[in-house]
Amino acid sequence: MHGDSKAHPGSASHGCVILPRATREEVWQSGDRELEVVAESPSSESRKGK
Repeated sequence: MHGDSKAHPGSASHGCVILPRATREEVWQSGDRELEVVAESPSSESRKGK
């Protein structure tokens, strides 16, 4: 998890989670140290057809 590129916004990663600094700091301060990344939730699959 890291921030976006200032020099080339939108191109900082090819697979990492990109979040604003304030959000990353909030996650760090929460004490959570594990992150599970999933491709899509079943509920988002059902919304695609709408």
